[in-house]
Amino acid sequence: MGTRLAKDGKNKNGVYFRSQSEPIVWKIGVYIRLSVADGNDVSLSVKNQDAIIKHFLEEEFREPYKLYKTYIDDGISGTTNDERTSFQEMIKDIEGGNVNCVVSKMLSRVFRNYSDQGYFLEEYFPRMGIRFITLEAPEVDTYRNPNVVHGYELPLNGIVNDRIAESASRSVRQTFQNMRREGKFQGGFPPYGYIRNPEDKYSFIIDEEAASIVRQIFQWYVVNRMALEKIRRTLNEKNIPNPTGYKVSKGYKYQNPGVQGSESFAWSARTVKTILQNRTYLGEMIQGKLTVISYKVHKQIKVPEDQWAAVPGRHEPIIEQEVFDKAQELLELNKSMKSCQSEPSLLSGFVYCADCKRKMHKRKNGKRVYYACSTYYKRNKNDCTSHFTKADIIEKAVLKAIQLQISLVDVDGIMEGIAELDEGEWRSEQKSRKKAAKAELKKLDKQLETLYLDYNKRLLTEKEYLSFRKKFRTQKAALEKNLAQMDADQKDETQKQEQRQWKEVFRKHQNIAALNRPLLEELVERIYVDEEKNLTIYFKFGDLFR
Repeated sequence: MGTRLAKDGKNKNGVYFRSQSEPIVWKIGVYIRLSVADGNDVSLSVKNQDAIIKHFLEEEFREPYKLYKTYIDDGISGTTNDERTSFQEMIKDIEGGNVNCVVSKMLSRVFRNYSDQGYFLEEYFPRMGIRFITLEAPEVDTYRNPNVVHGYELPLNGIVNDRIAESASRSVRQTFQNMRREGKFQGGFPPYGYIRNPEDKYSFIIDEEAASIVRQIFQWYVVNRMALEKIRRTLNEKNIPNPTGYKVSKGYKYQNPGVQGSESFAWSARTVKTILQNRTYLGEMIQGKLTVISYKVHKQIKVPEDQWAAVPGRHEPIIEQEVFDKAQELLELNKSMKSCQSEPSLLSGFVYCADCKRKMHKRKNGKRVYYACSTYYKRNKNDCTSHFTKADIIEKAVLKAIQLQISLVDVDGIMEGIAELDEGEWRSEQKSRKKAAKAELKKLDKQLETLYLDYNKRLLTEKEYLSFRKKFRTQKAALEKNLAQMDADQKDETQKQEQRQWKEVFRKHQNIAALNRPLLEELVERIYVDEEKNLTIYFKFGDLFR
């Protein structure tokens, strides 16, 4: 039977120790994960994992415990932790003191990344005083057998799982890529104007209700020559929901992350333009516009248009080719006309609403020029207020703020202690040092992996293995510390260089008497106007001189 832990659950080294007091009551968090890659494998199902763990707790676990919570990530990849919401919730409960024992069916359910497995088992869990148990090989119980973490079986298992995850990810991505090349739809929701074909889930059929709006938009733009803004306004006046609102009205659990509230159902000129440019309405299946960096880094990046998967004739078109081509011609013409227009007005692109954070647009009333919230005037009057503010009031306030900022900065004093140096030479040397350090780190990681394999093959004794591992980890820690210092030095040098640059800017504008566009572009980031017409100005030099 286990015994009560110390107040923080561990000694100063993060290791459990026993006392002769009352038994420990384990506060258990059960973690279950089902990946999309698991498919229909019954042995890996959520129900199966839950049943195995419950049987263990009820029939085999002979120590006092309380089941705090079962955390389930269903249909989630195990290669990254940030996507696993239940895993993150479990970590928060650990840090809140609600969980001191984690139980899972097997290591690969919790960790499918070698480095993460090492971090949690060797650093995080011991530091937090967490007992970790898995029920299938390799079986782990860090309370009953803490040395299991430092043997060779777990690291080897982590390496194998890491490689399996990479291979599975590559296989899944190749499968999806092949399906895209065949014109098989891989998305969650078909484009506005279409629904999934009930007889072929990989293709579309026309949704006549939404398709009629698509045709109307092309009619207004190509035949009636209505501007994008007028089309937007007309659609909203007719209370026609935009694509997001339409999906919600049909019962789909769909949300556009870029907008909230009733605003998400209002049309914008950008949405109208997107529809006019969408080749899906010609019957083409276009996919693969975005991709992820790797199986571990799920950040999306844009794919060049010539690399998209475009398959013509996959579904019935809504728009004829001639009409679509004419729309593209008009869009390009309007773009060219805009580029030929006069220079932008003084404050254009700088003034934002302090409440909804959208741009404020210039409006005229006779000779008076003022700025007003674009959400109020162009989207939905219920989502914001007008924030009506005269342009000359904003201009005077900004000029005064710039003059004040420049007067507060000691142009000559800011250079004290900043040694002039050949920045190019310093950066080149720093880049070379960092490159060498990263290469050495990569080499050490490879040596650590090889070390586990050699130990497993009995090419090394346990003493030799532990000695080499300690040596490599010490070298790795020193390199990581050195890299962190180089990053800090580079950040410090970058700030000093920015100070030198701003010094010259301030000198140039010390006697400024009037605003001009180049001055604003050089110094000002954004200007926020609140409902009471109060201004908050953000300068590009930020906190450099505070």
